[in-house]
Amino acid sequence: MVSTQSLSASKLKTYARLKDKKFRNREGIFLIEGQRAVSQVLTHGILNVVSVIRTTGSIIPPEMFTFIPPEIPIYEASTSDFKLISDTETAQGIACVANIPSPLNIKDLQTNLQKPLLALDAISDPGNLGTLYRTASWFGFGGIILGDGTADLFNPKVVRSSAGAVGSLPYVAGNLSHIINDLKEEGWEAVALDVNEKATSLYSFKPKPKTVLIIGNEAHGISEEVKSLCTSVYIPGNPEYVESLNASVAASVAMSHIHNMLM
Repeated sequence: MVSTQSLSASKLKTYARLKDKKFRNREGIFLIEGQRAVSQVLTHGILNVVSVIRTTGSIIPPEMFTFIPPEIPIYEASTSDFKLISDTETAQGIACVANIPSPLNIKDLQTNLQKPLLALDAISDPGNLGTLYRTASWFGFGGIILGDGTADLFNPKVVRSSAGAVGSLPYVAGNLSHIINDLKEEGWEAVALDVNEKATSLYSFKPKPKTVLIIGNEAHGISEEVKSLCTSVYIPGNPEYVESLNASVAASVAMSHIHNMLM
């Protein structure tokens, strides 16, 4: 029998405000919603979960509660109260709240993880960011760099798109050109996924473990400042009817290539 307690008005008010970035950062917590995402977070134990919320009478698989330490409270909320917390139109009736992991500094990231890194130059779409994060984790990348202008990693839409992967990779945030410069000084190779006259085919590129792959903004691509620091590669295809690939799709192809070349 799972022991639960009613969600208080003060907790409800706090959790409902986690849709706001400033409030999330101030409180240092964020919301993970949905059975799949919550199950992943609880099973892997990567994030520091502080509470679990379920709707009264909801049917939740019992095994989801196997990994919840007894000191973590499980709150019950009415369907109407849960909708105030939820960021989806069709809520699944379960969510958890976790502490926001602290970012690393670039020195710690490159010292501790001799694996490829993914760098994002102003990726603004939360769905793309969540997919990129999840894919980088899948292909064994060592971390993710969030350049200025990139969506908030702990935005509910990003968390949902990552399907519970948020927390599986360390991250750095800041001025991307400065970070790339720092990496290059330590022997990292910077590779930009970009179509230009100097770009070579992705499939002729032979990565090394200390490779940072840069993906540009969905509408404007990679900034000239960042591009000047990188070698450019492109994905060969048939542009007759399609101008370009979605940022997360293109990045997935590139990350798969880098992963397979380094295996």
